Amino acid sequence: MKDLTEILNKISETETKLTELLGGDIWGYANILDEKRKSYALTIASLNEQQKIALSNYIAAVNNLLLNLDLSEVTISTDNAYSELDNYTTAFVEASSIVFSLRYAWALKEFASYQLIRVKTWLETELLKKGGFENHPDTDITIAIPLTEAILTSENGDIDLQKTANAEAQSHLIKTFLSISTHVKVIKHKLFQDMLDYSSFGMIPRLFEDEIQTMAEGLAKALIADPTNMVYNYLARGYTLSQSIQNVNKYYENVIQSQAGKLAPTFSDLETILKEIITSILDVIPNIKAETKVIYTAETINQSIAILMSKQVFPMNFYQLTFRKANPNFASEKFYNYAVDSFVYNGNRIINEYPIETYAIELTEEAKEQIFESVTNGNINPKYTLKDYLRFQPIEIKST
Repeated sequence: MKDLTEILNKISETETKLTELLGGDIWGYANILDEKRKSYALTIASLNEQQKIALSNYIAAVNNLLLNLDLSEVTISTDNAYSELDNYTTAFVEASSIVFSLRYAWALKEFASYQLIRVKTWLETELLKKGGFENHPDTDITIAIPLTEAILTSENGDIDLQKTANAEAQSHLIKTFLSISTHVKVIKHKLFQDMLDYSSFGMIPRLFEDEIQTMAEGLAKALIADPTNMVYNYLARGYTLSQSIQNVNKYYENVIQSQAGKLAPTFSDLETILKEIITSILDVIPNIKAETKVIYTAETINQSIAILMSKQVFPMNFYQLTFRKANPNFASEKFYNYAVDSFVYNGNRIINEYPIETYAIELTEEAKEQIFESVTNGNINPKYTLKDYLRFQPIEIKST
């Protein structure tokens, strides 16, 4: 039995040769990468002797690979492969499909990571239809939420929907992100205004507004994530939304008051994060004295603590999620396997029977790039490039 590396190198060499002789159009990896969107049918008009030899070598190399992997039952029959053009084509398509499938299976297991892609809900689609805007290009603009740690996979890299749903019921990562994503702007504005109105150095945000706005956004994200997640933990235990918010608010009030108005020691990690955010911004602003940085940092920490102890820290909206298979009858979902619906939730019931947002679960851009490179091995079909596989460049909303 030949060495596996030698066989794989032989396949790679013959692929390069075939691309030179027949062009990249012969490669049908699109069917493997994107079976719901792309169909591939190879037509070869004619073959010269050199091309026939290259095809024969490729098929033989693939059969050697299958024998090496103890998959003799799926080797490609070559009884009639070299007599007619159609037989060459059929054998080649079968061989290349096997190679692409094996590479894809390996790459998915190695590189898979998933994100949430905002797609139109059923109700949004119906409203756009009635308004005549169904095909308007602006309606295709979407966002991506790369909460890769929240989307769990099976051993082979596929999405494990049940495991993901069970984990979300415990961690509330997705719900927390959705709740705080808009509330960040509210707290950012509050922090920035406090820096203008109450700081001993109000000129800093006036002179360096962009930098301090960036600081305020970072602080806002750090402040509201944990309290929001704690509210979801109380909701999961059967408390109402108002009770949950009250419990979390009292917890922060009591702990911070018992620590003389300080974050440490209970919230030392949060204090460290806040200081790192403040320092990273102040360090890039020129001509700020060291003692000014110390005072400004202390004041900003105190302003952050005041927000943390108030009910302002809590978002307006909380959600329940439904994990399901994508509906092939919905135009926005037909190219995906799984979807997540979010419903506004007040702690007692879902506010509306229709989801306020729907997200498809999709491979991240980075994962797709790695998988595409692994599957194609550098032999690109110009009719289906990496750009086609990526399909679109959604606006990425960073997780916190």
